[in-house]
Amino acid sequence: MQKKRFTLSLIALISSVFLFVLASFAWFAVSEIVEIVNPMVNIANIEASAILEVSTDGGENYVEATSIEIIDGVPGDIYYYRLLIENTGNIDIHCQVALDEFTDSAADPLGDTTNFDNNQTLLDVIRITTSNTINTEALDAELMSDLLAIMPSGLVIAGDLELSPAGTVYLYFTFTIDSLLAGNDFQNLKLIISSISISSQR
Repeated sequence: MQKKRFTLSLIALISSVFLFVLASFAWFAVSEIVEIVNPMVNIANIEASAILEVSTDGGENYVEATSIEIIDGVPGDIYYYRLLIENTGNIDIHCQVALDEFTDSAADPLGDTTNFDNNQTLLDVIRITTSNTINTEALDAELMSDLLAIMPSGLVIAGDLELSPAGTVYLYFTFTIDSLLAGNDFQNLKLIISSISISSQR
């Protein structure tokens, strides 16, 4: 009887460990989910400057960033960025800001590339939210793939920012890995966004 009880306890313990490992595997399935490297800030048809900044404390404090990188993400992670734009000319400007040059790849090309080969893209599980210090224009947790479907030439994250000479604006944007959409079928994938465009609207 005691041996049978011990056997049942051992089976229960092994089952618990197995379930824990399985749950952990599902949660960390999107490790190294996104990497946005070395963005080029392109300014066209306006006199302006721009500084990219990143926050590692939930958007409380920002420091200058030389690149945008989102690495080792898991579902629910939020990455905070902002762009400081200044009108360096002597006339008012109206500008828009867009992210473009999106590239999908396998995070580890020597690993299991099944998901990449099946045309999975992290754009389907990342939500973007924006706001700025000039107007109420904003994106509210929009899926990047949905936005790109209607803006294939570049994902506009601010449509009309009006700046007087020497005026500045902070454009805040976050990337959130959707905890309901990101699963095992998004393992070993990487997304690169290599360009931020600031251009005249008028």
